[in-house]
Amino acid sequence: MQKSILVLNAGSSSLKFSVFDCLNEGQLNQKVTGQVEGIGTAPHLKVKDGNGQSIIDVHWQTTEVANHAQALQKITAVLHRDSSCLMGVGHRVVHGGPDYSAPLLITPEVLDKLETITPLAPLHNPHNLAAIRAMRQECPNLPQ
Repeated sequence: MQKSILVLNAGSSSLKFSVFDCLNEGQLNQKVTGQVEGIGTAPHLKVKDGNGQSIIDVHWQTTEVANHAQALQKITAVLHRDSSCLMGVGHRVVHGGPDYSAPLLITPEVLDKLETITPLAPLHNPHNLAAIRAMRQECPNLPQ
């Protein structure tokens, strides 16, 4: 089974994602890309393969995907069906304050600190952090 990395970009009403297969010598190959848009209003999942061909296009009732956690559950269900073996998750966090300006492993301490600086990006960071928390709940042992 191919080892993969999931990358998430959470917005106010969408959750964009890409999955990259880890190849030899640290090279990555984009396997799929997609998004759940209309979270809480008119949820819609679109997924394309690495060549840009549409492979999934699904609409749900509002109550089926009312928040980012439910959107993430839909995404991980697709990934499990596709036999992706995730080895880690990367997140786009808009503002890391003065302490976090480069990639780092999300620990409970880092998450707590990011919570305190939410006022620096109030339109973005709450959604970014919601995706981190949802992923922790969905796959608690997966590095993020």
